[in-house]
Amino acid sequence: MKIQIIGLGGCGSYFADRISQLHPQLKSNCVAIDSNSSSIGKLHHIKKKILIGKGESALGVYDYGLMLAIMYGSKIKKAINSNKLVIITGCGGTGFGVIWYILKEIIRQQNVNFIFVYPLKCEGIRRIEKAKKLIRLIKSKPNIKLFIIDSNEFLKYWSKKTKMKAVFDKIDDTIINKVINCYYKRGEDE
Repeated sequence: MKIQIIGLGGCGSYFADRISQLHPQLKSNCVAIDSNSSSIGKLHHIKKKILIGKGESALGVYDYGLMLAIMYGSKIKKAINSNKLVIITGCGGTGFGVIWYILKEIIRQQNVNFIFVYPLKCEGIRRIEKAKKLIRLIKSKPNIKLFIIDSNEFLKYWSKKTKMKAVFDKIDDTIINKVINCYYKRGEDE
């Protein structure tokens, strides 16, 4: 069975789309799940896009993301059809809510590489506390290997001479390389 690359929320969906663009041979293995129809509409490379909800952003409200995940659970379960997963998400409302649902309702024996984009300090203490709680939960699952991409670490690349886009490009490269390494390390057809 092939490994699936699952992007959750705006952050994870963006990276699943970028991977589909940069590694077209993986397009059929990538899935984007988001509540924001505007964000999903901007994904031009990924084949499988799952819209949950009525197209509105969760705006960082985790409980809303979780509620949508529960309401659209059968759609999410149907989209995740592999026992080997690479999951990418940040700490926004949809991605955060959906990952809680997936951890409780879907992931049982699957081998999972979980790539978590840790929030910037300026995103607020509430988001950082939620991130820490999610990390503790993931670390308690023996079948999940956690990789944390700390956005704060990349601020060292930013200066008055460097545009913020260069920092985001560095984050992009790091996350995409981590996903590709996870994908090929697990072995596509094991």
